[in-house]
Amino acid sequence: RVNVYTYGINKQADVMAKTGQSYYAVEDYENAVYFLHKARDLDPEITSVDLVLAAVYYKMKEFSKSKYYLMRAAERDVNLINVFLENNPDALDVAEAVRKLI
Repeated sequence: RVNVYTYGINKQADVMAKTGQSYYAVEDYENAVYFLHKARDLDPEITSVDLVLAAVYYKMKEFSKSKYYLMRAAERDVNLINVFLENNPDALDVAEAVRKLI
C-alpha cells in the first residue's frame, strides 16, 4: 500500500490527499482519483500525491497515466520508483519505462 506523506503547507491539500489515500486503501479508485487531483490542484508540489496517483491508475489499468504520474514523482525523487514497485510488484514494465526516461 502506498502511503501519502504530505509535507505541503496547504492543510486543505493535506486533507484531500489523505482522503484520496483512504479511498485508495479500500479500492475505491474513482474517489481516490477525485480527491488526489483536488490535492494536486491545491498544492501541486506534494510529491506523494503523484506517487499514489501512479498506483491508482495502475490498478485501474490506465498505464499511460500511471507512467505519467510516476515520472512526475520520480523527477523529484528517483527512489520513489522503488516505493512504487514495492507496492505494485507486477508493475515492472511501468517502472522500467520511467527509469529509461530519467
